[in-house]
Amino acid sequence: MEPSRSAKTESTGRHGDSGTGSRRGRVTGADVARLAGVSTTAVSQVFGGTGRISAETARRVLAAADELGYAPDHAARSLRLRRTGMLTMLIPQVDNPYYLEIFAGGQAAAAERGYAIDLFAVADTATAQAKLRQLGSGSSDGVVVTGEGGLGYLVEDLLQLRKRGVAVAVTQAAGPDPQIPGVRVDLEHGARLAVRHLVGLGHRRIAYVGNRADAAARARDPEHEGDGRWRGYRNALAETGIGYDEALVYSADPTARGGATCAAALTAGPGPAPTAVFAFNDLTALGILHGLAMAGVSVPAQMSVVGFDGIELGEFTVPALTTVAHPREELGRQAVTRLCDQLDDRPTAGQDYILTPSLVVRGSTGTVAVNR
Repeated sequence: MEPSRSAKTESTGRHGDSGTGSRRGRVTGADVARLAGVSTTAVSQVFGGTGRISAETARRVLAAADELGYAPDHAARSLRLRRTGMLTMLIPQVDNPYYLEIFAGGQAAAAERGYAIDLFAVADTATAQAKLRQLGSGSSDGVVVTGEGGLGYLVEDLLQLRKRGVAVAVTQAAGPDPQIPGVRVDLEHGARLAVRHLVGLGHRRIAYVGNRADAAARARDPEHEGDGRWRGYRNALAETGIGYDEALVYSADPTARGGATCAAALTAGPGPAPTAVFAFNDLTALGILHGLAMAGVSVPAQMSVVGFDGIELGEFTVPALTTVAHPREELGRQAVTRLCDQLDDRPTAGQDYILTPSLVVRGSTGTVAVNR
């Protein structure tokens, strides 16, 4: 029940009599607790986002805080908890809008929980490990590692951070340890959507352009499972009765330039060229569109192209890019939410949070022409 007006007046009077509130010139959490008729612990839990507080208790606390003009002292809380108020996100490419969209979602989630977040590009394993060890010195309260494929090579570094009280999470990969939550996209399902779309248009010679790093890992280790998109590509071919042809599997650097370079290989083989290509990300697909145009190959009349990610640039190519889209900002938001939950001692439901992609059909895909 909301405190009556007389109770509020009486409480305010007691504040003055006890030397708190107006006499000190600063409203405290104890003042709010007294007015709301709850414990100071309940006030701390409402404003700190911790513990289990009923909706009615939270309403009374917030109403009392509003009447008294109370605002929690986050700086004092951070000092008491030895917090910096900073989070960190590590991404592999700073010039890829895909990762910047993930960061934007993380930045929004951090602000909602009272944190700032900075961004660093780590292009290789050694740089990533060095940065994680630096963060272990206490310069950040939590870190999100955004990468492609498995991040098992960083598991020890991430676990060391957790031991030092730094929250950790990963995106675009399964959590490499039960203590490390992962936020990722169902890449295999997305690849199936792309391949089935192309098969439905009559394509049978469907090329796959994967990440060069993943292709190298598969070459080194026959047991390497490969990127989910590659697995989805293979499985979708099998499910639709099309044989897997290693000659139709290419690799490229994960950039537009890498895709443009690969476009030449798509049309230069001794055998018949593929009639469609599925690229592992949109930047690579955009480069393929450019390379095919430079080679005089008409899209989609002579070759259909599908990307993966759904970045905004794909809407403005000619033709516009068909892609497997997913909520990029939601990846960052969910990962940072898991960092903040760890810092506030909130259990995160499950370890891996998986987003389901969807197919966005645009002008870069079409039916197989009779003369192909």
